[in-house]
Amino acid sequence: MTTPHTPSSSGSTTEPAIYPTATTEGATMSTTTPRPHSAPADAQQHRDHDDATAPKKSWALLGVALAAQILVVLDISVVNTALPSIGRSLDLGGSQLQWLVTAYLMMSGGGLLLGGRTADLLSRRTVFLTGLALFTVASLFSGFAETGGQLIATRSMQGLSAALLTPSALALIMTTYAGSQRKAALALWGAVGSLGVAAGVLLGGAITTWTSWQFIFWINAPVGLVALLVGRRIITHANARTRTESQKVRRTQKSIHCRCPSPTCTIA
Repeated sequence: MTTPHTPSSSGSTTEPAIYPTATTEGATMSTTTPRPHSAPADAQQHRDHDDATAPKKSWALLGVALAAQILVVLDISVVNTALPSIGRSLDLGGSQLQWLVTAYLMMSGGGLLLGGRTADLLSRRTVFLTGLALFTVASLFSGFAETGGQLIATRSMQGLSAALLTPSALALIMTTYAGSQRKAALALWGAVGSLGVAAGVLLGGAITTWTSWQFIFWINAPVGLVALLVGRRIITHANARTRTESQKVRRTQKSIHCRCPSPTCTIA
């Protein structure tokens, strides 16, 4: 190692000192400080690029899913304003009237996990359309109920249908849309859930005032039938893959793009 030159007595300066770095097998090691890795920024740029290049999907599937969810949310509160009319018509007491609300909430809320698991194991398309069909039929039968027991049973069927309908509809939205489209779809989904309960109270009061309590159930039938027919046409089997099928497709795609074995490659 060389020693640095010091200024001479005459005041003149010499060349700056040179400190050679340590070497390994004749190669000089770099002493340059590494630049910090900007992984978050790169990941954000990658996501923005994917959003810009991702093909835009039709909003028709979202419209069907929102129509089905509106039916589910409205029936939470639409019955509340019609309870006095139902009680007078079917000669029901306060405890029986309360079961009209409790049966729906208990079956729809308690069956959500079962509905979500069913949508994972079976086709999302099949579970969604089955739940929508059952909900429409149960709504129709609710309007024709002649006793309190019949109405409670049909309300329970509505709740079970809603438990199948809601998770499968949300799964279809998540697997169909990506990027900004997914964000917009989830925002609309949340708005329907928030405003639907308030709208149900207003709609139930208007219907029972101008017509009869049966129409709060019968009004679901044409909406559900149209959503069912449109859903059968626009929901493709590619959107309706089960979780296992989707994992198989992803593994197959990775194996196609792999060119050499590595820890990050998955060979199907």
